[in-house]
Amino acid sequence: MARVTISDIANALDLSSTTVSFVLNGREMGISPETRDRVLQKAHELNYRRVSRAVLSGWTRAAYLIENPAAFSRATTFYSNVYEYMRELAFEHRIETLMYEFNPNDDPVEAHQRLEMFKNLDIRVFLTNSKDVASFLSHDNRKVILLQSGILENCTCIYCDDYEAGKLAANYLFRKGHRIAGTVFTNTFKSPRYTGFIEEFLNLGGECPDEFDWKIQGCHSVDADYLTFEFRRCENMPTAIYCFADNYMYPVIRALSNLNLKVPDDVSLMGTDLLYWGQVATPAFSTIDLQEKVFARKVFNAINDVLNDTPPYNAAVPVSLVPGETVKSLK
Repeated sequence: MARVTISDIANALDLSSTTVSFVLNGREMGISPETRDRVLQKAHELNYRRVSRAVLSGWTRAAYLIENPAAFSRATTFYSNVYEYMRELAFEHRIETLMYEFNPNDDPVEAHQRLEMFKNLDIRVFLTNSKDVASFLSHDNRKVILLQSGILENCTCIYCDDYEAGKLAANYLFRKGHRIAGTVFTNTFKSPRYTGFIEEFLNLGGECPDEFDWKIQGCHSVDADYLTFEFRRCENMPTAIYCFADNYMYPVIRALSNLNLKVPDDVSLMGTDLLYWGQVATPAFSTIDLQEKVFARKVFNAINDVLNDTPPYNAAVPVSLVPGETVKSLK
């Protein structure tokens, strides 16, 4: 019996071979969920078995399952950069990584069906930055690694040392002479970066008043308006503000500008991520480098460990300071 090809699937669905190839190769961004599921279902029905360079030369295939494609845009940098580095390092580690949108909370039955379809693609390990997805996969006895989402019992977890990132930011601001600091973080969860920053800054002798603890949504235009309102209410602004991520610095800068305040002359800013656009901005962002390339290597090591049935473990990736130009010395 002849082997089923991508063209066979495309002809059966009246789709282009390019569309089918994108779905089967984990490049489904921009393709509708309906088309994606039709392709995977038809590939499963026709018993499509992918035979590629990865299979023929002894590579391992892993699938990165994501709930929210927006987390892989250039705006958020971390996940997208880690994935790009994984693709860059793939040949060195002989691990091919595909990416698929996957949310078990939408329809658990359909999610199980999709996992069965993934078998035909010879996927041996799953990666995810969602605890819900990781738990779902673990309960289905799949090999799974949780990335940058904390710790999950009985699951190998790789994450940045966010607590240390916060401590580094606090230490740097204090050494630069800042004694009163504000924070701009997300309103959805309490990050270890926040805890590390607050604890370190207070231990050093600084102050983090509650009125300077701002929470935003992650929508830049809305956040800029909110922060403009909040900053206007302050009798005196803090001399420095630590932001959850570099992209959170943009609405802060806009809000300060609306009040004719400049960075770093009037208020210093510190971020986390080493965002590409932050490094080409004027002034260049002072930030914490989360070492995405090191993170990608840790992920590849974890894939090999999981395949060799190494017991689950937690691994924190080290972080480092990037001084930049958005922090003014008050000494």
